[in-house]
Amino acid sequence: MRLIDGARAGGPWKAAGSLAAIACTACAQLLGIELLDEQAADPLRPCSQDASVDCGKEGLEGSGGLETGGSFGGVSGANGVGGLGGTNGLGGMAGPGGMGGLGSGTNDGGAGGALDTCDELTGTFLCADSFTPRLCVEHSWVDQAACMGDNAYCVNGECVPCLPGQQQCVDNSSATCDPTGSWGIPEACPLSSPPNPSCANGFCAYHAGLDQMGDRADVLYVDYLYGVRVLVTEQTRPYRLGMFGTGTGNNVRMGVYSEGSNLRPDELLTSTTTFATADGPAEAAATPSVTLDAGSHYWLVAIADADIGMRVTTGGTGYALINNPSGWNVLPTPFPSGSEISSSLTPNFYVVLQDY
Repeated sequence: MRLIDGARAGGPWKAAGSLAAIACTACAQLLGIELLDEQAADPLRPCSQDASVDCGKEGLEGSGGLETGGSFGGVSGANGVGGLGGTNGLGGMAGPGGMGGLGSGTNDGGAGGALDTCDELTGTFLCADSFTPRLCVEHSWVDQAACMGDNAYCVNGECVPCLPGQQQCVDNSSATCDPTGSWGIPEACPLSSPPNPSCANGFCAYHAGLDQMGDRADVLYVDYLYGVRVLVTEQTRPYRLGMFGTGTGNNVRMGVYSEGSNLRPDELLTSTTTFATADGPAEAAATPSVTLDAGSHYWLVAIADADIGMRVTTGGTGYALINNPSGWNVLPTPFPSGSEISSSLTPNFYVVLQDY
C-alpha cells in the first residue's frame, strides 16, 4: 500500500502541523506502508534518475535521448536520435536523420543534423564526391555512373571538364576553372619563355623580390656579400636570379640562402654561375633545382668582382652586409656570422619562381 507523504508534498498533513506529519511517518513505518513522495510523483518530471533508462520523447522512427545527472533527455526528430543531457542541461534535439549533440556541464546539448533524403521537386542532382553524381529517386539519393573522359569531374550533380579553382596551361598561358566547372579564358604568363620556365601544371613563372629600377643608385663593393630577405608564400622552386645594375663590364654571382634562427642568411641552397652586369636587369639560371617552403623567408645574396653600381629602393626590407673572407666568386656555406643589417635601402635583387 502507498500513501502520498503530505508533509513533503505540502498537502493536508502540512496544514495539521509538523507533529502530525511526524506521527503519520511513524505510523506508516509500523504498518509497513510505503510513503510516496508527491514531488517524485510529479507528472512534470517524466525522466528517471537512472542514466540507463531511455526517457526522451519519441519521434518518428527516432529514439529519445538519455537523462543524466538530473537533466532531461533529448527529443527525437524524424529518423533522429536525441542527444544526452549534460549536468543540469537538456539533451540536444535531433533533427531529421541527425543525432543531437551531448550536453556539456550546465549547457544544453546541440541540435541534430539533417536527414539524408531528397525531394525531387526542390533538388534532383548533387555529387557524392568529385567524380560521382547522385540522382534523387523516391526521396533517396542514388549514385550514378562516374564521370569520365572530357567531363571527368562532378560539380552540382553534373559531369564537367574541371573542378572550380583548378588551373591548366595553354601554351604559355594559364586558365582557371570557374565555379560552374568550365575553363575560363587563358591569360598569358607575365614572363617570356625562354629564358624563363614555361607554364607548367597551370602555374606561370613570376618574380619575387624587387624587379624594378628603384629610385636611386648605390654601390655593391667588391668582396662583400649583400643579402636581401624575401618571403615565399607558396611551395615553389627558384629558376633564375637577377639584379638591376647601372653599367656593364663587370661580373656578379648570386645565390639563394635559407634563413637561420638569427634571421640572417644561413645555408646556400642554389646559385648561379658568374654572369655579366648590365645597365638594367641582368640574370642567370640557378642550379640545382630546390624546393622553397610556403610561409618561409629566404635570402638572395650577391657578390661582385669589382665595385659596381646597383639600383636600390629607399627603405623596404633592407639588406645584410658582410665582408666575404673567401673573396670573389665564392658563395660560402654557411653564411659568415656577424653580418650587419641596414634598413635604409634595399638592393633591387629578384628571383624567378614557379609554384607547383
